[in-house]
Amino acid sequence: MAHEVFMKRNAPKIYVVRPEKLRLATGQDKLPHVFSTPEQQICLFYPGFKEWLPSNLLARTIVPWASEWLMFYELWLITGEWLVGGIDHTSRKQSSDFSRSESDEKE
Repeated sequence: MAHEVFMKRNAPKIYVVRPEKLRLATGQDKLPHVFSTPEQQICLFYPGFKEWLPSNLLARTIVPWASEWLMFYELWLITGEWLVGGIDHTSRKQSSDFSRSESDEKE
């Protein structure tokens, strides 16, 4: 699977490349909180909310966020429940436990 090289002016796209195919929780047919199940492109932030900016250091944002995503993925395998908030990527609607400021909502 080929992936793009990160360019600082663009938001990074994060993929799980090993294992080649992540396991799914019992009874589930897709990965939680991802932009793409087949590509295993995980969602660490929603670009529209400007949670990540080109001035951010990857070591202080993307690396710890990816680690946290992997921890919640492991819990999801055990429980079958995604235990943190996020965006429903199928409808682009905000999930009930994902919060953002009112100023973001006006943009």
